[in-house]
Amino acid sequence: MRRAPGPRALALLATLISLAGRLPAQQVLDDFERPGAWSAVPGEGVELRIGGGPGRDGAALRLDFDFHGRGGYAVAHRELDLPLPENYEISFWIRGPAPSNTLEFKLIDSSGANVWWSVRRDFAPGARWTRIVIPRRHVTFAWGPLGGGELRRAAAIEIAITAGTGGKGTVWLDDLTISEREPVRAYTATPRASAEGSTAGSSAAFAVDGDPESAWRFAHGKETPTLTVDFGQVRVFGGVTLDWGRGAVPSGATLSVSADGAAWESLARVRLAGPKDYVRLPEAESRYLRLSFEGPRGRGYALRELTVQPAEWSGSRTPLLGALAADAPPGRYPRYLLGRQSYWTVVGSPDDSSEALLGEDGAVEVAPGGPSLEPFVLSGGRLLGWHDAEIEQRLAGQALPVPSVRLRWGTVELDITAAAPTGGAIGPVGVRYRAINQGTHRIRGTLYLALRPFQVNPPWQFLGVPGGPAAVGRIALRRDWIEVNGVALVRLVSRPARAGVAAFANGDIIHHLGEGRLPGATTAEDADSLASAALAYPFSLGAGDSADVFVVLPLGGGER
Repeated sequence: MRRAPGPRALALLATLISLAGRLPAQQVLDDFERPGAWSAVPGEGVELRIGGGPGRDGAALRLDFDFHGRGGYAVAHRELDLPLPENYEISFWIRGPAPSNTLEFKLIDSSGANVWWSVRRDFAPGARWTRIVIPRRHVTFAWGPLGGGELRRAAAIEIAITAGTGGKGTVWLDDLTISEREPVRAYTATPRASAEGSTAGSSAAFAVDGDPESAWRFAHGKETPTLTVDFGQVRVFGGVTLDWGRGAVPSGATLSVSADGAAWESLARVRLAGPKDYVRLPEAESRYLRLSFEGPRGRGYALRELTVQPAEWSGSRTPLLGALAADAPPGRYPRYLLGRQSYWTVVGSPDDSSEALLGEDGAVEVAPGGPSLEPFVLSGGRLLGWHDAEIEQRLAGQALPVPSVRLRWGTVELDITAAAPTGGAIGPVGVRYRAINQGTHRIRGTLYLALRPFQVNPPWQFLGVPGGPAAVGRIALRRDWIEVNGVALVRLVSRPARAGVAAFANGDIIHHLGEGRLPGATTAEDADSLASAALAYPFSLGAGDSADVFVVLPLGGGER
């Protein structure tokens, strides 16, 4: 006689059924072993050839495109029958030598007239394989007679390269998959935390309780300390902040996500600098988040609060930088990151094709849409910025097109003047920084010029390109030059006494200046394109004395 299952067995069975319903089911849509399944659909005057090539595992699809100096598109098209669940994630891998263009992924219905898409602008594939992940919420209606709505069944897929930079290049594609995901609802749960490596009497709950006075304390021992957060339901987020207070900070952390608490996917490995770390993540959608910390064995740490940040953090750098500015002393970041309007003027010759911008607070945008040189003065142990200064803007002779900004902190004055060649000639913009002692006693200090990834133009204004953050993926000091993304943008006519660069993962350069020091590195790369640099010019001025610093901006007023 067969026994009926007991209550514990029934509970276990129910749990397994529940878990099975939540686990993602991955389906390979195309392993790209058969290039003939895809057809080339280029725009007029655009060339596209489809073939095979080496993949991550086996073969890959190879796309060779050439825009022949014009705009347009190069589309790879494949027909298939694809039912779509309520929530899903599509992914594929890409690499190849190709210029920056727009990458489009499209789903098309059986009529062939209605299109849903996901668009990545200014996308440049690298030499290494990169995984592109497209969650359901990023697939939106593009065009067609339906006018909108949800796509439940796709009849074709397209991967398109649309001209941004244009040019020609090659990309390889591999392992196109779709995974079913648990539907995303408005987040209403309360996160719970567990940990390994906690010190006696400490609780992981202190890291997510919203109370900055409590802290999860842990130390490195034989095992790596980890903090695991169960959100209680699937949650979409774009980053986290880690508040350490003024204590010791681990050297780094690996962040991973999981749908079920069993299978984990690494999102990022970051360096930590404290006292508050801002970690921007590729937009994540998960039930669980785990942080594994690195550091010397036996060292103790206290995490006061882990705060989960919204998905907007990964879609745009502006929300993250706004959070940084709100937490920093006033004047350390551009005023537009605090939601305040900022004004500027153009510096350049009338017949020139590019200009520099001089902002009302003395920041100089060194190339169109590029980073800005921001002035700071270290005096009396304080780092002084625009918020602390009396500020005046004026033109030379009250009418000449030579703008200047004066910042004054007590007896310390800094005049910033930017000028282009006279007589309509095309050429670089020169900038002079003049430190003046307006007092009766000698003053000593340091003028810092910080090249940071901020345009002068605020993010809500458009001047050829959207304003706000600028892209500084690579920065290097080369003798008399500062190079950004491989281009020499600032010529140092006046050689600094010290100089250094920093990736965003090591903390924005402003944190170093606030402590009266510079990092020792001369080159840096940053995945978020938020690298920065700073130049130090010490001064010692008697009453009424002044000292000048000069830089030249080759792309701020004509090609070098």
